[in-house]
Amino acid sequence: MYGLVHTSVRDMILQNHGTATWEKIRAIAGVGDEDFLAMNSYDDSIILSLVSAASETLEISSDQCLDEFGQFWVLDTAAKHYREMIDGFGHSIWTLLKNLDHMHDRMTSTFHGYDPPSFFLENTTHNTYLLHYRSSRQGLTPFVIGLLKGLAIHFKTPIDISIEQETLSPEGQHTVFRIRERKI
Repeated sequence: MYGLVHTSVRDMILQNHGTATWEKIRAIAGVGDEDFLAMNSYDDSIILSLVSAASETLEISSDQCLDEFGQFWVLDTAAKHYREMIDGFGHSIWTLLKNLDHMHDRMTSTFHGYDPPSFFLENTTHNTYLLHYRSSRQGLTPFVIGLLKGLAIHFKTPIDISIEQETLSPEGQHTVFRIRERKI
């Protein structure tokens, strides 16, 4: 993953829990300042160590930590760095989800060696969708749920999310989320 992801985790911890907590998490994870150059690519083990250390320090599950980070990514990091791109690829949560692969293709030109996930949105009824998520990485389902929650807030669209199916393999994972738009 790119240093921008690590920087975002750091920003979330600093903003929500302070410097002392961040320093404790960084020490437990064995992560140095050199792991936070935004455009550099780093081994996935660094982010997994940060999540594990944050989970331990904050006394929350890794899934909860990844969910919160997904929301922070959309509402803080993406809002600062990619807002125009997000809004350019979708005027609603549904159009953005339909265009996520196109957005990730565009990002591939910026991030050398970028290995983006793939998304396919399937409309099943008027207000219910199936979102197919495929990734060469495993274990990021809670992060994707957090991203979806963040996008729902961004687009002011209340949703319910559940996992319909999840398949793990040596090639990665395929998860199908059922997303229902709640009427207010």
